[in-house]
Amino acid sequence: MKQYTDLMLDIETLGKGVGCVILSIAAVPFFKSEQLLGEQLFHMNIDIQSCQDKGLAINADTLIWWMDMPALFKRIQQDTYTLEGALLSLTRFIKTECAEDVRIWGRGPSFDQAILRDAYDRHKQDLPWRYSRERCVRTYLCGYEDLLKKHLAFTGELHHPVHDARHQIRSMHKVQSLTLNSKEDELD
Repeated sequence: MKQYTDLMLDIETLGKGVGCVILSIAAVPFFKSEQLLGEQLFHMNIDIQSCQDKGLAINADTLIWWMDMPALFKRIQQDTYTLEGALLSLTRFIKTECAEDVRIWGRGPSFDQAILRDAYDRHKQDLPWRYSRERCVRTYLCGYEDLLKKHLAFTGELHHPVHDARHQIRSMHKVQSLTLNSKEDELD
């Protein structure tokens, strides 16, 4: 089995930074160079109380923001797992599906990766990736936002972590495709 070189993380939370409650974790393996997404993916909804038991907090503004999407929030709170169990499962998934030197992508390393790194630390679990392999989708796509709006529609449901992760991968692949296969004047 060919192991994936890249992994896109997306989490949904009840806060804006390290130390907040994690609602849901998604991880989609892919090959950055081959424009190929993994058939297997990881997705687990997290029990809020299991996060609070480890000292993770709820931000009132973020909770209010979620109340504007009650159907999605309700689905994210179904079939939940403890945060500890989800982290153990994510570690197994990464070790099974990904190369040892996998690049870990997130919309911003100061968010997805940092929050998960803190959660692993709180549970005294080893981080299943090397910190030096963390990558930022936002930086990768910087300057191409208008081009992506024109050439790539979002499919799925916004703020669903699997759909967000897949869209971030498709965005990276689209930028690669457009920049490698286009003449300079076509990129306007």
